[in-house]
Amino acid sequence: MHIYYILGVLIIYNFNNFTSIEIGFRESGLPLKHFWQSTGLCPLCAANKTREFLLSNDEKLNLRHIGALPNNSIKHVRIHWLLNLICIRHLNGEPVYNFTYLDDFLDWIRQENLVPGFELMGLPQTDDENSYYDPYTYDFWYNITFAIANRYIDRYGARYVKKWRFESWNEPDLRNYNILNFTLSQYLSYIEACEVALRAAFRAGGAQGKLKFGGPAGLFKSIGKHPLCWGSLEMCNLKGRSCPFQYISFHKKGNGSANAVSHDSIQLLNILYSKFPNLKGIPVSNDEADVLSNWSRSLDWRGDVRYAAMIAKIVIDFYKELVVKMEIPVQLLSFDNGFLNYNPYFFTQRTLLARFQMNNTNPTHIQFIRKPAYSVMGLLSLLGDEYLKENVTPPDPFVQFLATRSIRNKNESHLISLLITYVNDEREDKNVKEIRVNFNNLPNNECKYVIYVLDNKITNPFLSWRKHGSPVFPAMKLRNLMRHCEEPYRLEGPRSILNLTLQMNLALPSVALINICSRTSQPLGRVTRLVAHNITRNEVLLVWKDSKIRSKCILTYEVEFRPQVESCNRTKFRRINHRDTIFLSYHHAVEGNNSVEEWTQGWYRVRAVDYWNVPGRYSKVIRYSVK
Repeated sequence: MHIYYILGVLIIYNFNNFTSIEIGFRESGLPLKHFWQSTGLCPLCAANKTREFLLSNDEKLNLRHIGALPNNSIKHVRIHWLLNLICIRHLNGEPVYNFTYLDDFLDWIRQENLVPGFELMGLPQTDDENSYYDPYTYDFWYNITFAIANRYIDRYGARYVKKWRFESWNEPDLRNYNILNFTLSQYLSYIEACEVALRAAFRAGGAQGKLKFGGPAGLFKSIGKHPLCWGSLEMCNLKGRSCPFQYISFHKKGNGSANAVSHDSIQLLNILYSKFPNLKGIPVSNDEADVLSNWSRSLDWRGDVRYAAMIAKIVIDFYKELVVKMEIPVQLLSFDNGFLNYNPYFFTQRTLLARFQMNNTNPTHIQFIRKPAYSVMGLLSLLGDEYLKENVTPPDPFVQFLATRSIRNKNESHLISLLITYVNDEREDKNVKEIRVNFNNLPNNECKYVIYVLDNKITNPFLSWRKHGSPVFPAMKLRNLMRHCEEPYRLEGPRSILNLTLQMNLALPSVALINICSRTSQPLGRVTRLVAHNITRNEVLLVWKDSKIRSKCILTYEVEFRPQVESCNRTKFRRINHRDTIFLSYHHAVEGNNSVEEWTQGWYRVRAVDYWNVPGRYSKVIRYSVK
């Protein structure tokens, strides 16, 4: 067990001198909820092929990687068109739903320790032309919403389903989404039916409280252009009427600027609170808080650390400006970047991963490379749950720093400091900034620290790919080279803290995390739920969970392997991930062997190791074989 103490984020533009940050530990802090643990995606196909996309091996592997981020870096996955996975027919005039495809998809979401952002959006498929239904009636939306909530409370339990974020139809004022062309009265009836059905299903399941239902998930242009979103909030503002939304969701993107995401969100909320004062106090969510709209647009900065730094900056801005200064109850900040890229835009679309569709092999297969946008979510997961004020000298409007602390045990501590050097949005700068961090009143416990860095020199798979000719089908040697620079680079440590000042030089753009931990008497927990996912011949993806690891002071996870090949002399387990990893997956590829033998077959186990090289218990041993 640990007390988690610090995290800071630094955004830098000025290079005239070094920046000094001073942090004290004795002051009480403000609560800091990890409200940014979310991503989103949309099926990239026609409505009648939604199931083909969401149940594809590509999408399952994409979600498996997202679920392999440490410390629940991403918990929620918000998905469009889920109702397209349902089939409906009528028996004696009553609707009968077939949830087979939706079951398969949600089972996978749950298996990866994720939680759906369940948009009540889309239209069920019909088994035959006689199964007509009217999607404009209150009864239709009540029945299908009740059936969904009731089924999954029964299937998964109310405790899990209560974590879901149900939401109304995405951006209902846009024609490409509002395929039913709702009138305002039809839309308000739809919202009311969904909310009443969710409450009824939760009561029927014997659970207390409410399921989370929010909306209107809109862009909020002028009232004349977007009457549905404004009309739903006007209904919420009526005196003597309860609002059907437990949270107000909106989409404010940055139009190319990270600064504009928080600025435009504040501007919208000020308008909403002025026009609808009764909405004050209802939690809010910007669940598409992206720097730029149009996820598929190809931009180089989306492939490297510039995008990762923007993500971190938006998180810091939202917390400091909206939560701390304005005391707005921010429930969620989501980056809509869980998409699958397509050829030839492997790194440059708004995604967490680069997907290579290896159609030159028999059979074809998929290779994923983690982008810095993925890795920065892992670093942000090390934030604590309490914010501490910091002092930055000399004052610099372009420097931001967020200090956090989390307390679990009074006798132990875990101190974190995250710094971000950030060049103005998509521009790249080759300057270097000197950072000095002073820790006041550091606890007396024996402490060690580690510094992790993301920058465009060391941790840039996109650059490695380009240097080798940007191949559509990268060979194993290049894939291994890209994976060598996927994760944050450990710049220093673990080292003992000899004084209260740490200093570093950071290139632009970069993200740096200082993680300071005290030694604990509590043993590390056990790695759980180790699974092996076949990629192709002699390549396997190993994924595990850290829900029982009682520390964020992990030096590495050790992946060990005992092969089953009879001609192999090794009969004992040996470590195969020679580079340390703080993430929950390892891509095991046997390079340079042209035989037909499967050299990845055998037994695997994983354990965590802390900063003092003290290991936790091994996971259960799993056997992997190619069928």
